Amino acid sequence: MARSTSPSTWMAKLIYAMKILLFANQFQLTARETLGLKRFTFFVLEVYVSAWFTASVPSSAPANDLRLLQDLSEYHDVKISRTCLTVFGRHLWYLSEGLVGLALFDPQVNATMKRNIVRAIFEREATRIHQNVLLFTATSSLPTKQLSDFASRGSNFLFESLKMKTSFLSKEPDTWSDDEDFKTGVAVWVVSESSTTLQREGLP
Repeated sequence: MARSTSPSTWMAKLIYAMKILLFANQFQLTARETLGLKRFTFFVLEVYVSAWFTASVPSSAPANDLRLLQDLSEYHDVKISRTCLTVFGRHLWYLSEGLVGLALFDPQVNATMKRNIVRAIFEREATRIHQNVLLFTATSSLPTKQLSDFASRGSNFLFESLKMKTSFLSKEPDTWSDDEDFKTGVAVWVVSESSTTLQREGLP
C-alpha cells in the first residue's frame, strides 16, 4: 500500500487529533467536530496504522493489502468502510496476479499458504483482467479471500521480469531457506526494501 504523506506530517495529524480529544473540555468543539475527530482517530488506531507502518516492506505487501481490505470490509463505521475500500481499490498492484508472488518471500506467510500459491502458479490459467478488479465486484467475498486466490500462471511475470530462477518452487516451502535461488530472491527484496526506505527519507 503506497504512502502518500510523509511520516512526520501524517503522524502529526493523528497526534493533534488525539490531543484535542483528550483535552476536549478545554475547547469549544461542536458535536460534528467531536464526532469527526473520534471517527478519524478510531479508524487510524484500529485499522490503518499497522498497515501504514509495514507498507515499505515489498514482500509483505500482498498479505498486508489483503489484511487491510478485510479489516476495512468488516469495519463498524459503514461510511468509512465503503469510502476507504473505494479509494484503496485504486492502489492494489500487489494483489494482482503479477505481483502476488512476492508473498512467497514473506516470512509471515505460512508454508501452507505458500504451497497453495505455488499450486495456483502451476495449475491456474492466467486471467486477462487484473484480479484486483475482480475482487471489487463483490466486496462481500473479501473475508474469505486468500492470497492464493490471486495467483495463476501469470504470476510467473514476477520471476521472469527479474530473471529469477524458480527451482525452489518445486520444493517444500519449509526447505526454501536452504535453496540458493530462493536466497537470491530474498536478497532482491532486501535491496528493494532498503531502497524504499532511503527514498522515503529523501536520501539518494
